[in-house]
Amino acid sequence: ILGLDIPTVPRAVVDRRSLVSGIVAGSFVGEAAHGKCFDIESCREEGDRRVEEAEARAGPTVTLDGGVRYREMERGDGPSLAMGDSADIRFQVLQSASGYFMYGVPNREPGSQDLSETYRVTLGKRDVPEGVEEALVGAAKGTRRRVQLPRAKGFESSDWRPLPVTYAGQQRIKRFQGILNGNGLQPGYDAQILFEFEVARVRKR
Repeated sequence: ILGLDIPTVPRAVVDRRSLVSGIVAGSFVGEAAHGKCFDIESCREEGDRRVEEAEARAGPTVTLDGGVRYREMERGDGPSLAMGDSADIRFQVLQSASGYFMYGVPNREPGSQDLSETYRVTLGKRDVPEGVEEALVGAAKGTRRRVQLPRAKGFESSDWRPLPVTYAGQQRIKRFQGILNGNGLQPGYDAQILFEFEVARVRKR
């Protein structure tokens, strides 16, 4: 983005509170006239119902050891990945709280000279954070998963690989490191991060 940080929220990242609030407001204004809800409470119930339906369509959340969680957005087919196997993946890294885009492959930023379409990962080599490796186990070609990484299983576990290649991405990661470690004015905290991947190719060892 040539030095400009423009926040985007991907369609896969949904904040439940914001979604419910929006549905409540829309329901109360638009649907009360059609008899679907008659007050704030009934509209809130309708909003909760719609969120539950959306989450059910998105698939169940899987919890792994160490606090790693992922949701399978698309199910793949063919041979599945195990430790020691390699895969070519597409991915994007997002701030967990806001869904703010940080960087990814393929690169979404205009003007970038990086034309890579996929990133090569060998499970067990820490080409990606430990929690992503764990979430890749069992994935097949076409599998798409959104992984929520606690700090202990996040980018520090892979020495910050995969590294962003653009200046804007590098600055976003630098700011995220400041959140984790503090900046002298305020202490750091164990912020989580999202890593969403799609498997483009499976390479069995």
